[in-house]
Amino acid sequence: MLRAPIAVLAAAAVAAGALAAPAVASKAPTRSEARFIAKAVRTTSLGGANQLDRSWYRVNRIRVSSLSDSWAIAWQTATKAGEGKFQPAYFILAQPQGAKRWVVMSLGTALVGCGVAPNVVIKDLTGGTCPPGEGIRGS
Repeated sequence: MLRAPIAVLAAAAVAAGALAAPAVASKAPTRSEARFIAKAVRTTSLGGANQLDRSWYRVNRIRVSSLSDSWAIAWQTATKAGEGKFQPAYFILAQPQGAKRWVVMSLGTALVGCGVAPNVVIKDLTGGTCPPGEGIRGS
């Protein structure tokens, strides 16, 4: 009599695992890193991001790669004032060696950073992978 409930629970556990978000191993930025990363997102001319009204969005969900602390990800998410006025995006940034500043290398809504950052860094920051032939092998 217990087989049916156990089977249902097992199926639910498998389904939950299949729907779980990909594992991301990146780390939280320091206050200084967060400040410089947010500034880079707000001021980049890539994609016209610097033309957006700053009251329309927040720079948040900032993470630094645990594999290479010269790579980071940040999200640009709409505030109430910005809802429906632009397409929110995420940004892959790099920090040149020895510099405090960060540079936006790629932005968009999908496959961001593919062909720009190493595949292992993309996986660390986003939990996803680049399609075959679109990424950069190595570390």
